[in-house]
Amino acid sequence: MHLAASENQIAVMEALLSAGSLDLNPVDRFGGTPLMDAIRHGHNEAVVWLHNHGVQIDSKQQNFLSLSLIQAAATGHVGDIDRLLRHGALPSMYGIPMHAFQ
Repeated sequence: MHLAASENQIAVMEALLSAGSLDLNPVDRFGGTPLMDAIRHGHNEAVVWLHNHGVQIDSKQQNFLSLSLIQAAATGHVGDIDRLLRHGALPSMYGIPMHAFQ
């Protein structure tokens, strides 16, 4: 699932899910999850697919989302900011006022 999410391979993700009981939140040797891989590589389709199929966002993933939001804001990537906010990034997690993103 990690590789499929990082490469935005929705058909592969569907096939893996169809093959049987599948954990959508496995942690790899680096501590990452498929959701984090999809976000890191900017694959909104994979992020939406994971959300629609019940991926759980834990505190480590929340931290990753919020740090990614800060990086996107610092580099002026407005599309990434919008995507991260829609998928649960919390700007207030690091004391950033919400109006900074509006």
